[in-house]
Amino acid sequence: TGHRGQILGYQTCSDWTGWDCVSGYIPQAEMQNLIMELRSLTLGIGFFNWTYDHLQEVPGKLADRVLATTGNGNGNGKS
Repeated sequence: TGHRGQILGYQTCSDWTGWDCVSGYIPQAEMQNLIMELRSLTLGIGFFNWTYDHLQEVPGKLADRVLATTGNGNGNGKS
């Protein structure tokens, strides 16, 4: 898909015969429709679980968009 993220690994699930487990990092902002896309790609049976891991700097172009919508970071949408 077009999500930002980083795949860390891929392996078969020892407890679930025939299933594969993928581990990775994905920004929380990219998770809004993740379950719908995952279910669509896996014929309705895929699932995920997540835990918070770390903060990371927002990439340049995305940071520019965030600042444009929030008013240069002052939080009120005004420049």
